[in-house]
Amino acid sequence: MSAPPAAHAPGSSGQRTQAAPVLRLNLSIPPDWRHVRQLRDYINGVMQSFGKTHDFADRCSMCASELLENAVKYAYPDTAIVTRLEVDFAELTMQAEVENFAPPERLDDLERVIEKVNRGGPFDSYVLLLTETAYKDASTSQVGLGRVRAEGNAWLRCDRLAPNRVRMTVGVPERRGHPASALLRGKRRGDPR
Repeated sequence: MSAPPAAHAPGSSGQRTQAAPVLRLNLSIPPDWRHVRQLRDYINGVMQSFGKTHDFADRCSMCASELLENAVKYAYPDTAIVTRLEVDFAELTMQAEVENFAPPERLDDLERVIEKVNRGGPFDSYVLLLTETAYKDASTSQVGLGRVRAEGNAWLRCDRLAPNRVRMTVGVPERRGHPASALLRGKRRGDPR
């Protein structure tokens, strides 16, 4: 007597499909400018090795490196910057986070910039930050965050974890025009909260 046929979902052939890979990277690094370029090159290379378009690879690497650059610029010396990256090849999205300690007044300014960047259209926000930079110290402009929103087709989130600790998150969809804000709604993957 032969074994009964295996049950399959309606409309499926019963063939196993391989799950799309998910890339996760967790780093704890000192605030050192050399790491910015290394992270950017690594992400770009990994994305292209998985067959992603140059556009998506460039946007992901730019967004992640801009977040890290912002953290390096403002972090207290001798503290770690925690960097997390997740690329979901099934959902065609990348989410990058950086967590760091910085002076509370810098974090207050960061929260204001993020609100401004996310409020308007991507390019309008970028132009607004560029215009404001003409009237203040360029070393505190945070124009790179406007660049992330505009050129990355991304959405940013700023979570204040303590008076002097912040987590910045960026979500980047592969398709331009995808509502990137949906990438940051609700809980983060793996977040126990």
